[in-house]
Amino acid sequence: LLNINLAGIEQQGLDLKLGYTFETAAAGRFSAQLTGTYLMKYDQDLVPGVIPVEDLAGGYEDNYGMFPDWSAFLTLGWELGPLSANINGTFIPSVDDITFGTPPFAKIDSYNAWDVRFGYDFADLGPNVRLSLSINNITDEE
Repeated sequence: LLNINLAGIEQQGLDLKLGYTFETAAAGRFSAQLTGTYLMKYDQDLVPGVIPVEDLAGGYEDNYGMFPDWSAFLTLGWELGPLSANINGTFIPSVDDITFGTPPFAKIDSYNAWDVRFGYDFADLGPNVRLSLSINNITDEE
């Protein structure tokens, strides 16, 4: 039995990460981090020379998933002694549903979700003992 994998994916994009942390004497440590992705190209070639190359960048396809042109993730954090808190935001812009391959394409709405986390370190019990409470998608975005 001979298996030959002919399919291929060609992708190009940029990832950017910016972060900053600062400490205060009385209020603890504050941090912020922004991560972004820009997808310039996502070409899928299932059977070279037989099936046309599909450009999935900026779209959603039922069989392959979502490939937004860009997305962003923001984290804001705070720590003071054993206490900590974070808020995380995720944003994905709207994309075209290219499942059926023929314009006009239906739009899939953008997605914006916020998660929060609170934590307490129990250093007296060991170096890795922590209690955390997290609420994901606190705004109940679908």
